[in-house]
Amino acid sequence: MANVVIQVTKDKLEEITAYYQNSIIKKPANTLFLAKVNGTTINAYRSGKVMFQGQNAAREANKWSESGAVTSGSANKSSVNDHATSHPPLYLKMLISVQMKLEQVIILAR
Repeated sequence: MANVVIQVTKDKLEEITAYYQNSIIKKPANTLFLAKVNGTTINAYRSGKVMFQGQNAAREANKWSESGAVTSGSANKSSVNDHATSHPPLYLKMLISVQMKLEQVIILAR
């Protein structure tokens, strides 16, 4: 599912709220509104952030983006399995350490 978040001014946020007024389904805590329109769920927050989720998220967000070019947040997210580090994880270091100790025990036992 596509996920797009934009940051807007207070004036733009009021304009967005008015635009989706008839599509608002509820007002969850800490949000201005939650609306559903054109296969997209829209959450507007008091901070000025507006999150669009669903198959038409980018299209709806483009209506309000100042730059007019919005990309999907899910396309830009890295996987939890993507690591920017070149050193081995801690568990691997521990495993190697245990293996080395076992080899020492085997040598001493001979």
